[in-house]
Amino acid sequence: MHFKGSMTPLERWQVLLQHKKPDRIPLDYWATPEVSQKLMEHLGCSSYHALMERLHIDTLVSVSPNYVGPSLPADMDAFRIGYRWVDFGSGTYSKAVYHPMLNTAACRKSKQISPGLSRTGGITAISPSRSKVARHIRSGAGAASLL
Repeated sequence: MHFKGSMTPLERWQVLLQHKKPDRIPLDYWATPEVSQKLMEHLGCSSYHALMERLHIDTLVSVSPNYVGPSLPADMDAFRIGYRWVDFGSGTYSKAVYHPMLNTAACRKSKQISPGLSRTGGITAISPSRSKVARHIRSGAGAASLL
């Protein structure tokens, strides 16, 4: 099967975002580092970039602005979502364990909550010694009060 197409990955994404038809559907790739390493070895790729080319992956580029707020712990993103690494035996992956909207009125009314997230400060991904934000959230005040 031939996937290469006549467009570059950047052109393919640009055309798609303009609601036009690209030469083929853009392909994305998500895997744990362990799976990527095994694929690289199996396919004889010397680098991650070579693997993406071999699989004809249209790698995405970030389109977000630079974060300019207070410094955040390494395991919290700019949206103040906290993460922790989970070991599943043959590798690891990053799992969201806290979301700042958990303490909002709309969320308190909801009966549904994603597994692994906590309404009451179960922020295992955030090191309290590294951040005033983390200490504030752990106190139960909630991230929404920081905004």
